Amino acid sequence: MPMLIVQARDAAHNWPRYNDRAIEVYEAGRNRLEVWLNERYPGLDPSAVMDERIEAAQQWLTARVPMMLRWVSDQIGASLGVVALSVLVLVISFQFMLLKGQVEEGLQRLIPREHSADVSDVRIQISGMLGNYIRGIVAVSVMEGIAVGVAMLLVGLIFGSKYALTVAVLAIFSPLVPYVGLAVVVATAGFLTYMTAQHSPLAGALVAAALVWGVDQVFDLLVKPNLVGRRIHLHPITAMFSVFAGYSLFGFAGLLAGMPLAASLKIILAKWVPTIGADATVRAPNEPLVLDVGQFASDAWKSIRRWSETVIEAAEHTLDRTDQP
Repeated sequence: MPMLIVQARDAAHNWPRYNDRAIEVYEAGRNRLEVWLNERYPGLDPSAVMDERIEAAQQWLTARVPMMLRWVSDQIGASLGVVALSVLVLVISFQFMLLKGQVEEGLQRLIPREHSADVSDVRIQISGMLGNYIRGIVAVSVMEGIAVGVAMLLVGLIFGSKYALTVAVLAIFSPLVPYVGLAVVVATAGFLTYMTAQHSPLAGALVAAALVWGVDQVFDLLVKPNLVGRRIHLHPITAMFSVFAGYSLFGFAGLLAGMPLAASLKIILAKWVPTIGADATVRAPNEPLVLDVGQFASDAWKSIRRWSETVIEAAEHTLDRTDQP
């Protein structure tokens, strides 16, 4: 935390210098473009043409940016609404815990006696599933932040850039605002790398943005479905489908709520339609989450080794065929 505060203060202190450098980069790029246009089209006035194009671009952006910002704000509002609702649910849940006995007794009166045991069992399973989901999401977010931090440290070692910890902390919270959060982290990584790199700033910015985007895709498409889906008794393919279905039905909020809703529906159906019960191989283990993370890492390492052996065998086979007369 102290290092994060130091980096934030350093970025705020150097922000005027970064702003001046961004203006210098723009002016240098414009001058190079004007020189190129003069050489390519001698009778053309590059400055007038560029001013005309910039004005046209400003008019185009003026007409469309408000709609884009309105759409982004709506999605952010929906995501923040889910977060606020989650906090509200936690507060209400705490109050219910204080009145747990009275609430359960009152609800039991509303349920027919012959179904009370089944309903209670489903409630306990869904409650445990939600706890596993929250713990899994937190673990995946922290792991993604660590991975992004390591990637930015490597970029810093190669290009001499700074603020790896700042980008890593942003990456931890980016899943709360899907897509928009990723765009902010990628843009921040590229901008800070470009402004602080000791050499090859453009290459460093592109590498940093590509690495951050790649890490996010790996966690979204591989780690999250396998790790979180396993904790809530969902097959990885089902977990991915539930996220896509949640987005189609509920927008950005569905990206966060898709997996727990699918797991809750599965628990309810598996209770009263036992033939669709989950196979034992996809059910969540009873071990702590850290052991599940270790199991996932072990499986991933075995898959990488298997793929590398396949690639090596294919390469050797190709070389053998090439050496034949």
